[in-house]
Amino acid sequence: MLRFVVRPSRNVARAGLLLALLGHATACKKHVEPAVPDAVPNATAAQPLKKGQEFPNFSQPDLLTGKTIELAKFRGKVVLVDFWATWCGPCVKEVPNIKKAYEKYHEDGFEVISVSLDKDVDKCKSFIKDRKMDWHHICDGKSSKAELAEKHGISAIPVAVIVDKAGKILTVDARGEEFSKTVAEALGLKYDPEKADAGKMDAKAEPEAAEKPRAAKE
Repeated sequence: MLRFVVRPSRNVARAGLLLALLGHATACKKHVEPAVPDAVPNATAAQPLKKGQEFPNFSQPDLLTGKTIELAKFRGKVVLVDFWATWCGPCVKEVPNIKKAYEKYHEDGFEVISVSLDKDVDKCKSFIKDRKMDWHHICDGKSSKAELAEKHGISAIPVAVIVDKAGKILTVDARGEEFSKTVAEALGLKYDPEKADAGKMDAKAEPEAAEKPRAAKE
């Protein structure tokens, strides 16, 4: 019996071969190329400090003792986180108010963590000792690039942040009489300013303009 084998034309055969090669290439491509990952948010974006929000935890060495300062360990206390510098006029003028409040309310659970934007660490340390600022201090010597300042987008100082017992921010601009009042109320104490304080501080007075770290002459 005769058998007939139907052979495709050369054009058809070539077309079939081309389609086969294209299919193989597509399969290889799908196998080799990884999936495109989702966009990753900018990890260096600043985290502005806002009233009502929790102050993000941080751990930094204390300038005077070398021991680690961790904000979370102060839960149950009222904490002032004060961004300042020795070259900042408004910051230095606020030191007596902070010192007075610290001495008055420390035993009731008030703590202060001063974050200096000084470049000269030794100068900052001497300033602190000379004025007997006997609370916690952080100074990494990076000036406007200080780790905590960059993390929270601090572009001008002073920035005085009062944190309540639960770690929530009560205010980011604690100054003068309002500063002491906020601390007392956060501690559950009745605020009763002394007569001497009333003569020195005016709650309606405009606060001095903040200074920008980059403008400092160090």
